[in-house]
Amino acid sequence: MIIHYSDNKNTAGIVRHSCGILFILFSFCYLYFLQGELISKAQYVFSNGMTTYSIFWGALIITVVLRIIQIPAEKFVTIPLRYYALTYIPSFLVLSVICDVNHDVFENFSLGWWWLGIPFVLCLFYFLSKFAVLVDTDTKNNQRGYGSIPYLWPNFIILIIVMVFCGTCHSATDVDMYEQKIERLLLEKDYDKALNVGLKSVDSNLRLTNLRMYALSKTGKLPQCLFEYPQYYGLDGLLCVTDTSSHCYRFDSSDICSYIGVPCDSTIHDSEQYFKKMSIVQLLVSDSIMDIERLKSEHNDSLDMMTQYRYERLKNRKKIIDDYILCGLLLKRDIDAFKEHLEHSFIDEERTDSIVLADSLPKAYREALVMVTPEVCDTAMIKAYGSYLEMKAAHKDSTISSNMTRRKYGNTFWWYYYNPSVTHVIHLP
Repeated sequence: MIIHYSDNKNTAGIVRHSCGILFILFSFCYLYFLQGELISKAQYVFSNGMTTYSIFWGALIITVVLRIIQIPAEKFVTIPLRYYALTYIPSFLVLSVICDVNHDVFENFSLGWWWLGIPFVLCLFYFLSKFAVLVDTDTKNNQRGYGSIPYLWPNFIILIIVMVFCGTCHSATDVDMYEQKIERLLLEKDYDKALNVGLKSVDSNLRLTNLRMYALSKTGKLPQCLFEYPQYYGLDGLLCVTDTSSHCYRFDSSDICSYIGVPCDSTIHDSEQYFKKMSIVQLLVSDSIMDIERLKSEHNDSLDMMTQYRYERLKNRKKIIDDYILCGLLLKRDIDAFKEHLEHSFIDEERTDSIVLADSLPKAYREALVMVTPEVCDTAMIKAYGSYLEMKAAHKDSTISSNMTRRKYGNTFWWYYYNPSVTHVIHLP
C-alpha cells in the first residue's frame, strides 16, 4: 500500500513507471551483459548438463519474474510514494543471490553468507518501510506535494544505492567471467571471438590459458600469437592434461587432447609425459605421410580420393602436433631442443637444407630462432632482438623501466625467456 499526497493525479503513475523502467533496464543489462555467462554455467552445473541457458531469454525471463516479485511488496507493505523505490528491495535481493556465484559455489553448492544476508536484508526492508512512514513529511503533516519532482529524486537515489549494492555483491572475478565466456564461445565454435575475450588484461589462470591456446590452434595462430596472452604456467599453460576432474567444465583438457589426436590415458600423469607421447605420435604420423608421398611419386602424383583425403588429414594433424610440441618447448625455454624439432617439422616440409628462410616462419618461432642461429637471414627480427637486448640492459635495475620494457616487448618470446621468475600476475602502472 502506497501513501501519497499530490495534486497531480498522474504523479503516482509517473513514480511507479519511472522506477519500474529503471529497474527493468538495470536488471536486464546486468543479467545480459555482465552476469549471463556465470548464470549459464550455473544452470549447466546444477542441472548436471541436462539443460542449457539462453543469455538473452534468461535475462528477459528473470527480469519479468523479479518485476512480479515487486508487486506483493507494493501491495502489502505501507510505503510513502516519496520512498516507493524501497518496494524493489526484495527483487534486488533475489537478483543479488542469483548472480553471486563463483567456482566454489559450482563445486559445492552453498548460499554462503546469504544464509544470514537474506533474513537480514528482509528485516532491513521491513524497518526501512516503517521508518519511511515516520519521516515522510507529507504523511506527518497531511500536506500535499507539488508536482512529481519532489517524489522522483528520493526514489532515484534509493534505486542508485541499491543498484550499487547489487552490483558489488557478486564474488566472481574478471578471470572467472573470461573463462566462462571463452568456454561458451568454444562450444559454439566461435574461436575468433573467444580470442578477443579479456585480450588487454594481464590477469589469467591455468584453465583460461589452456582454452586460449586451444582457440589459437583452431584458428592456426598458435605459434604466431603464443605470447600475445599472459603465460604464467610454463608447459602446463599450453595444456594441463590433469585438469579434467571437475564436473563444472563444459569443455576440458580431454576435449583438447581429442582435437590434437593424442588421447590421454591413465598412464599419463602430467604434461611432460603427455608431450613425450605426442612426440611418438608425431613420428608415426610423419612416417604415414612419407608412405603416402612415396606412393604418390610411384603413381605420378595420382591418388584415389580416400588416400588423398587421408593424406590431407594426416598433414593437418601433423601441423597441430608440431605446433603444440614446438610451442611447448618455447614455454619450457628449451631453445636448443626447439631448434632441433623445428628442423624436422618445418625444414623437411619445405624441402630446404637450412633454416635461412626464417622470415616465412610464425612470429614466436622467428624470435626463438634468432637467439640460437646467428646465421639466420631475418634482418628485421635480428634488429628487433638487438633493440630488446639494449633496452633490457639499460633498464635492468629499475622497476619502472623494466615495466616499460615489458610494455614494448611483453608479447615476445624474448621477454618470456629472460623473465623466468614471473609466475604470477603483474599489474603495470
